[in-house]
Amino acid sequence: DLFAPQEKIFQMKAEKGVKVKYEHGGNDYLIVSEFTRLNQVLINFLSNAVKFTQSGSICYGYKLTYSGLYVYVTDTGVGIEEKSRASIFERFVKLDSFKQGTGLGLSICKMIVTKLNGEIGVKSELGKGSTFWFTFPCTPVKVPEDEKPS
Repeated sequence: DLFAPQEKIFQMKAEKGVKVKYEHGGNDYLIVSEFTRLNQVLINFLSNAVKFTQSGSICYGYKLTYSGLYVYVTDTGVGIEEKSRASIFERFVKLDSFKQGTGLGLSICKMIVTKLNGEIGVKSELGKGSTFWFTFPCTPVKVPEDEKPS
C-alpha cells in the first residue's frame, strides 16, 4: 500500500501527543493513475494538518467509491472559518501569516486534482478541525488472490 509509509514520516513531524493514523482502505485492488501527483496532494494535506494540529489526531486514508477513489485527511486542528473556506484553494491564500508557507500548496493540489478530472474540497469547523479530501475517477481492478501482497 503506497500511502502507508506517510504514517511514520508524519508521526515524527507531528506535535508530541498528536496521533497520526493511516486508515487502510483495502489492498485487493489495483488502480492505474498518476501516483506521484496523488501522493503530492496527500503529502500537502498531511503537512498542513501537522502544521495546524497541536493536540488530538490526524487520520488519513482512502475509500473506493462508485466512481473512483476518495482520499481524505481529517485532523483535530484549529479548523477554518466558514468565510475562508471558499478561497482556501486559491493562489497565495494564507490563513495564518505566522505559519511557514507561500499559500500555493492547496492551489497546486486543486490544479493536480482538476487535471485528473477529480474534485477537491474541505469540511471544517472552527476550533474542531478539518477534513481535506479529493476524489478522482478510476476503475479499480480486483487483484487475483495469488498476486495479493502479504
